[in-house]
Amino acid sequence: MDVQYSVIEQRSTQFFPRSLANIEGKRLQTHFVFGAMHDFEYFAFSSSSNSNKHHWIYSWKDIAMINRSKMRISESQKLFAPLGNIQSRSQFGGYSLSANGIMFALVSDGELYLRATPKNEIHFRRQGMESLIYHKRGIPISLRYFKVGTHIWKAPEKLLSLAKSSLQGMLNDKKKKKNGDVRLKDLPNISLNLERLLWQIGISTSSQLRAQGACLTYLKLRSVKDGVGLNVLIALEGAIHGYHEAALPMASRDLLTQWYASQTSITKMSAE
Repeated sequence: MDVQYSVIEQRSTQFFPRSLANIEGKRLQTHFVFGAMHDFEYFAFSSSSNSNKHHWIYSWKDIAMINRSKMRISESQKLFAPLGNIQSRSQFGGYSLSANGIMFALVSDGELYLRATPKNEIHFRRQGMESLIYHKRGIPISLRYFKVGTHIWKAPEKLLSLAKSSLQGMLNDKKKKKNGDVRLKDLPNISLNLERLLWQIGISTSSQLRAQGACLTYLKLRSVKDGVGLNVLIALEGAIHGYHEAALPMASRDLLTQWYASQTSITKMSAE
């Protein structure tokens, strides 16, 4: 369907701040247009930088949400100024917030989310903060970012304290990585769900996982979740030694399989 465009740069500048042409952090010369397709109004702009051309199309609803996010970023930058130089950039379909280069928060759909660590996640939940849900291929994934509700915005000192906790957690994570103690999810075979299960049994770092070993960790996991099978045991062993589970040496796999079979027999005998 052919769409009739009319240039309304003055009107769009009022509704759509020119600063938003800088979405990706580049100064772009823009040309604004307004149109309609199947009774759906939208706003678009195109730009060129060097030899590359860029085109964006937003509904009025999208623009209102972007404006709301920008306002939230501005509010956050002012409130969190004591934490350092607060910068923002595009991230996860929203905008990240960092202090002196350390990311600790996210703005998505006009809402502020603070990043949690295993140590402060429970505290965040007790404040009534909900985790951010990210959809990957249609599957909802809960991220370790927690929404700052209206009641917390009304208590600036409390919000600043929570943000400081997020930032400190990120700084600690960075220090651990420097010392070779990486996040569990960064190990082979450790999914986000398995990482969260490991947190429940007191294992939050790769060094703690290595200290416990695959077999003891497996037994602890089985105590908090039914249906933990041989595949999890093999995944843990691979994570500890740096192997993808499919590449785990056959000798190790055979030993684990025998141990798993013996544990299964003991469990059945106990049930009888």
